[in-house]
Amino acid sequence: MAADFDWTAIEPSEQLKYHPCYDGYQCARLSVPLDWQDANNTKKVAIAIATLPATVPKDDPSFGGTIFLNPGGPGSSGVSIVRALGHRLRAMTEGKKHYELLGFDPRGIAHTTPRADCFGQSHIFARDSLILESRGIGALDSGDHALRRTLALDSAFGSLCETKDAEDDILAYVSTASVARDIIEITDRADELRRAERTMSPPTGQRPLGEAEGDSHDEPARVLYWGFSYGTILGNTLASMFPGRMGRVVLDGVDDVFDYILGDWLTNLRDTEKIVDYFYDTCFDGADDCPLWEKGDESAEDIRGRIDRLISDADDHPISFVQNDGSSNLRVITGADIRQVFVRPLYKPLPDGFEFLATVLAEALKGNFSLIAQNIALPVLQDACSIENSTNPGPGDAQAAILCGDADYADPDGPHHSGKKQGLEYWKHHVETVKNQSSTFASFWSAIPLSCSGWRIRPKWRFAGPWGTPPADPELKDGLPAAPILFTTARLDPVTPLHVAYKMSNDHAGSAVLIHETVGHCAAVTGWSECFNQHIRAYFDDGIVPANGTVCATTCKPFSKDGYCLPPAEVMAAGGDAHTFGLAADRRSFRPLGLN
Repeated sequence: MAADFDWTAIEPSEQLKYHPCYDGYQCARLSVPLDWQDANNTKKVAIAIATLPATVPKDDPSFGGTIFLNPGGPGSSGVSIVRALGHRLRAMTEGKKHYELLGFDPRGIAHTTPRADCFGQSHIFARDSLILESRGIGALDSGDHALRRTLALDSAFGSLCETKDAEDDILAYVSTASVARDIIEITDRADELRRAERTMSPPTGQRPLGEAEGDSHDEPARVLYWGFSYGTILGNTLASMFPGRMGRVVLDGVDDVFDYILGDWLTNLRDTEKIVDYFYDTCFDGADDCPLWEKGDESAEDIRGRIDRLISDADDHPISFVQNDGSSNLRVITGADIRQVFVRPLYKPLPDGFEFLATVLAEALKGNFSLIAQNIALPVLQDACSIENSTNPGPGDAQAAILCGDADYADPDGPHHSGKKQGLEYWKHHVETVKNQSSTFASFWSAIPLSCSGWRIRPKWRFAGPWGTPPADPELKDGLPAAPILFTTARLDPVTPLHVAYKMSNDHAGSAVLIHETVGHCAAVTGWSECFNQHIRAYFDDGIVPANGTVCATTCKPFSKDGYCLPPAEVMAAGGDAHTFGLAADRRSFRPLGLN
């Protein structure tokens, strides 16, 4: 992606004022109320917005409007996703109409200010000490000692954030409900900008769906939204709170909003181990193209057996490792570290995630653990210096504030403080339940709700349902969505399983589930399918949802030279799949949350 952009050079405004940024994008900082519930509170949030323009001018008859993107997390940057995947997603929507794609950093996140940060940029080493402390505790499924110490550490983290939560601090104002209201505001300001631009030149054809009718603005603009992973929680919330403002809503990689709002995180891993099985099966089928395959292997179980023994041995006898890059860094590698290596490749097996995973494991079988060591999130001194001197924001704590606040762990009368969700025995049972669902993801996934165990900050605005939308009306009748919701999913997804898409669809009249016959997290970014793209175009252009359960086949398969279903060359050349694969993670993320 292009070089850094200095967001502080843009003065926040209550109108949408774009400035050239990055390479071919337009950026703005929109000022919105900190507290949507209190008109007397004059404090503001400056939302960072980056827009990839449509391939036609806005006054072209085929201009279709602005599609909002949210990558999930919670806590992920919308500015980053539109830069990384904007060209790819725009190409997927190119049909009769042409759309601009808008990514924004939700409140508390990345370039949006104020940022949710319990440590402060000047205390980056304090955050580093937390990472080291957590690393020393070990995997959550390694025993009671790890759970006890993690609960104590999470309590300390909660206390720290509570001390930072002065009156009107951002931590209490980052809920999904507040972000949904922000989307309505951005939509209105974008509509206002288009109407102002239209007065400069005569209309040339049909207006975009997202634009209000006429200068009277009697009819509100409609939202076009495309959310991924946790972005489906945001989209479900948005559509349920403001059904009459919805134009088009695509929810990809669908999360269980009921499980999320309870704070349990127990419905995500139903298909995770099926993807682990698929990894070994496709490796065996790929034979010479998979570095884990050996002559004499009679089935995928032979390959799995070698890796299972590697992990078991590392659990029993941790591996000492000295980094050979001159840094003199030492590592202790455990079975949990090897399991952790599976996480990102299971999210994105294609085009090369599984091949990368196989290479890492094959090297480990040879005694070379350098690639696994790279995946261990330990802070590095020079990284801290570069963060403080960069226009890119350092790590923050919006993730905890959003998911813990949405579940309202701080409610003294709520389910999390009933005496059942505070003690060691409850969390032991929780970790064991998750482990029974997926031994590969157990420690990683259990950390998500556990990180909320010490959270004490209550959200100022929390939406907990009801979830659902009424029947759509393409004539834009007041209070009704313009089209039903389109739910999309990969056949096998490691953290948002197919059955959840059907479960969520049940509450939205006329909605449908579209299945991409592939493997990975979120259907739109796991391979390239013209069948899938055609349904996306028909939906955004005309509001047409396919028959419920429609399947789009794919030719994509790991460890195969018969095509990885990458976007067309011209899309790739424009940066259509810049979301590159690798193991390097943000070294200062408090918890590795599974929704990106």
